[in-house]
Amino acid sequence: MTQESIWPLIRDTQVPKGGVHGWWLRQAGFVIKSPGGFTVAVDAYLTNSVMTSYNVPRGYPAPLSPEESEFDAVMATHPHDDHIDPEAVIPFSKHPKTKFIGPFSVIKLARAGGFYGDRGIILNRGETTQIGDITIEAVFARHMFEPEPTPDAISYIITVGKWRIYHSGDTSFINPLGEILYRKKEDEDIYTHVIEKSIINDYRKSFPVEKDADEFNLK
Repeated sequence: MTQESIWPLIRDTQVPKGGVHGWWLRQAGFVIKSPGGFTVAVDAYLTNSVMTSYNVPRGYPAPLSPEESEFDAVMATHPHDDHIDPEAVIPFSKHPKTKFIGPFSVIKLARAGGFYGDRGIILNRGETTQIGDITIEAVFARHMFEPEPTPDAISYIITVGKWRIYHSGDTSFINPLGEILYRKKEDEDIYTHVIEKSIINDYRKSFPVEKDADEFNLK
């Protein structure tokens, strides 16, 4: 499956002062670009590696490739293959300016793929790092998926000027402080939340998003 790459669009987009621009990469992946021209990719799953690990093929073609995409940073919330794509790490590492950000379990894999020394940034819960004019904070996440639990999984708060973007990764339904917002049963470790489509559509109408869900421009 192929489609026209959106990397030239990301590379050439000029973000106005006070704004932030983003693109959806499918799955849990997003790209955020700042007025300073810095780009970060979060949970970028761009190959078909999950077919190897779980026998699950891609549902949609990847909108860009790691070989062409010169992000300032690639971030992963936890070390599952659909969040730190094992077939994308080495191609990403070929871009000298690109750093990899994540918890220890992620950076261990990133270093094995070529992100040596200070190019691999370990970010634990409660810690922050800076990529140009983008501030990245790691917050609590809980993803004890069997057979691969991830005890150091994180979510991100990405701050660009006045905008604060929460990327949950894979987590139980909690807020960034780790507080459970909905419990299905008191005696079970299962948390669920269902939002009807009409509620989501109403929310979208109230949010300053241009075009569709594939691309957003906050002003």
